[in-house]
Amino acid sequence: MATYSDSQSLVIELIDELYAADNSMSFQYAFDALSNQHIIDVAPSRVFKEAEYMLAEVKATKKFISNFPDEGILFVSNDPYIKVENPVYKVGSNADGQLLFAAQNI
Repeated sequence: MATYSDSQSLVIELIDELYAADNSMSFQYAFDALSNQHIIDVAPSRVFKEAEYMLAEVKATKKFISNFPDEGILFVSNDPYIKVENPVYKVGSNADGQLLFAAQNI
């Protein structure tokens, strides 16, 4: 099992793996230092609710928690209360598969 010294690097790796599995999705990621929580906004909501994606998200969450048990990770989609306002990383496409933004650290 690989070990990670930097939780943000692992989150970005997990996002890239999720995106590679379905490049019609988009992901925006931010870290909330106050809550010690990594927040990933996932679109579109329709895919976010599909069983195949949910299973992949559970595996990603398990991998993250096994490496960083003292930090939180949260996947949201179209949540009215939890927003990624200042993403540090984003990657994604629209529903037609057109690239909205390339993988980038911001």
